[in-house]
Amino acid sequence: MKLIIPIISLLWVLSCSAQDNPPQQAQQSESPSATPIKTTDAQVKRDLQSEITKLKGQKARLQSLRDIEITNLRRSKLQANNNLAGAVWEDSVSKKIAAIKAKYDTDIRAVDSEIDRLSKQLRRL
Repeated sequence: MKLIIPIISLLWVLSCSAQDNPPQQAQQSESPSATPIKTTDAQVKRDLQSEITKLKGQKARLQSLRDIEITNLRRSKLQANNNLAGAVWEDSVSKKIAAIKAKYDTDIRAVDSEIDRLSKQLRRL
């Protein structure tokens, strides 16, 4: 009961203030100036450029992680014994390297396509 009274009085105050100034609200919403539109375009361009920069950083991180994983596997490959077991193990490491390349290449291509899409959108503005 104690909460209902303040809520009702707040609603009453808001409805009274809305009734006092309806022409001003209608005037503001009906005639937008050109400045906010330019600001919005500039904001959109800035946001697109920021997103492109983030995606390029993400791409660089993915490439770096890929290279680190492949380097570590290649180093371990050097420790293979010169026998059948070593050859089988070397072959499995090579398959792991190929799988890592495929995984990261797919992720990097997805980032590249998003960068291309955002770049085209930016050029259209």
